[in-house]
Amino acid sequence: MNLTARKDTARLLADALHLAGHERAEFEAAARGRGTAGGVAAATRTLPRDIAAFTGRADELRQVAAASSQGGIYAIGGMAGVGKTAFAVRAAHQLAPLFPDGQIYLPLNAHAPGRQPVQPADALASLLQTIGIPPAQIPPSPEARACMWRDRLAGLQLLLLLDDASGSDQIRALLPGIGGILVLITSRKHLTALEDARVVSLDTLPPREACELLAALATRPGLDPADPAVAQIARHCGRLPLALGMVARQLYHHPAWSPETVAADLAAARDRSGRGTVTVRACHSPLLRGRIQFWKIAEAAIIRPAPVGRS
Repeated sequence: MNLTARKDTARLLADALHLAGHERAEFEAAARGRGTAGGVAAATRTLPRDIAAFTGRADELRQVAAASSQGGIYAIGGMAGVGKTAFAVRAAHQLAPLFPDGQIYLPLNAHAPGRQPVQPADALASLLQTIGIPPAQIPPSPEARACMWRDRLAGLQLLLLLDDASGSDQIRALLPGIGGILVLITSRKHLTALEDARVVSLDTLPPREACELLAALATRPGLDPADPAVAQIARHCGRLPLALGMVARQLYHHPAWSPETVAADLAAARDRSGRGTVTVRACHSPLLRGRIQFWKIAEAAIIRPAPVGRS
């Protein structure tokens, strides 16, 4: 029996037995003589936790959901701090039932502090081990690893989330060779070299949604998204989810800090010199001096988000 006939037979038997997800993948692999020797267990549901306080992005989520049931590649772009990963994770969880053979998350660390971007060969090795290939059976060359990865994806309905890509060259070898696989890619760069990728561009949150996110993350009783001080904080944070989250955590952990005072401190932190750099002034306030280190850390995310490049 040739390979194609064996594949078709395995698929028909799996249908007849009503197998789905990992059980189906294991059955078809065994039928084709590709069992997971060595006792390596596949872990094909590795998405990060979805954030309960996720707010907004309804139009963009509908954009992904509308055309993703048959798979495809979505490049999710935007400036640093705009919430690309949270959006991709939310979309992946919502679409997971359409991809019963697994949902795999792989961080590529393009901008992870203190870490080097993951090389394509290492990414392929990690993906192959995730689907149950023993390390001893993973080929040494990147090309052979890419071929094995695409072969093992054949016939599967799988979702792959590639987070924080440095550019097209880092992810090209990780992409499936056929349809049926949904790939969500987050990157600060426009992945223009991926000709067949659909682009989802994330902007800063609208004012109302930014206030709602701040209040939801702070979980402080009485903090009203309609409070003018909350609106000021959101504006000073550039309506960036990362910056809003940083401030919300400070509000949560410091119940004595009022929204009005935090808004005033952020306004001071945003005071710029003639060269466009950020200075933190008004340091004569004892309360502000106690928080000055936080604002220094926050400045990079709030004031100077990284520009979006191309790759």
